[in-house]
Order: sequence, then C-alpha cells, then structure tokens
Amino acid sequence: MAVGSAGADRLALLDRAYGPGTRRFLEDVGLAPGMRVVDVGCGIGSVTRWIAECVGPSGSVIGVDRSADSLRVARERTAHDNVEYVEASAFATGLPRGGFDLAFSRLLLKHVDRPEDAVAEMRALLRPGGRIACEEAVIESSSCDPPAPAHQRLQELSTQMFARNGTDWQVARRLYQLIVAQGFAQPRISYHQPVYARGE
Repeated sequence: MAVGSAGADRLALLDRAYGPGTRRFLEDVGLAPGMRVVDVGCGIGSVTRWIAECVGPSGSVIGVDRSADSLRVARERTAHDNVEYVEASAFATGLPRGGFDLAFSRLLLKHVDRPEDAVAEMRALLRPGGRIACEEAVIESSSCDPPAPAHQRLQELSTQMFARNGTDWQVARRLYQLIVAQGFAQPRISYHQPVYARGE
C-alpha cells in the first residue's frame, strides 16, 4: 500500500473511520497527562498528534516509522513541541529500553513479516509496569450491504497482497497470544466495528 505523500489521503480517511475507536481504546488503556509514549508504525502521525495532546507538555510521544516520506508528512502536520519522529524498523527502533509508559501500534502488525518480533521490541521499550496497546483489523469482518462487487474485489486483492508480501492479514486473531508471549498474563481485549451508511 502507498505510504507518505502518495498514501496520505488514504491514511487520513482511515483515521477518520477508525479514529474515534482508537481514541476510546487508548483512554481505556489509561493514556494520561505526563506519560511517555511510543507510537510504532505511526505513518503520517494522525494518532501521534492526538496522543501528544493527551499527554500534554509534561509528557512526550515518539512516532516511529520506516518510511521517510511518511515521517516528512507527519512532521509537516505536527505543531506539538512534545513530539519526535524517528525513522526506524518496528523490529529495532533504537530507542532506549525501559523508557516508556505506553507502547502503541495501530494496524502495524498485519504489515510486518515478524509480528512477534515487533511486539517483543515494543515490550522491551516499556518501563516496569508499562503498558502495550495494539489495535489490529479483522479484515474478514468487513462487509457491505447490499453486497457490492467492488467490496468483494477489495477482499480478494487484500488476500493476494498480504500473501505476496508474506504477512498475516488476520494477525488480529493471534494478537492475544502474541501479547501473552511477552509476559502479560491477562491482556484485555476490546472490539470496535465502525459502521457507515453514507459519506466517504
């Protein structure tokens, strides 16, 4: 999928669709003023900027992405002083171990070929008592009523794309166990399904 400038409109639309659920999710996780947060796979920084507002001037957020073009767009759209962007892999961010209160990712793990390594990296970034929060899409739950050929074709193309890339487009189904494997004994799960009858 296109990233950076080429993907900015798609990523902004994605945030308009999933943003309200993401924000409720992070509030439920305990996002609060003064926290130090890392947003892994931040893309153009839509969630990163919102996190910066929530943690306020006494907190900070670092957005990590491997796309220099996405990070350029993110920097252009960010006016917060408590935000930093770092170009790095989700498997090796280069950030200080044990330095964050919360490690977050949205729709990242389905795009990487080693999601367990990305989750392990996020775990390593947390201070004792820190939290990890991952939001992933269960693609097969997407539906259209009445059925639309374009939607069916989207499902087919998505399946082919993720298979070609060697990634697991249904990684959300394994997310609980990926988190348990990092030493979190009883992860909490929530489910959010945006529904639209009109508009974009």
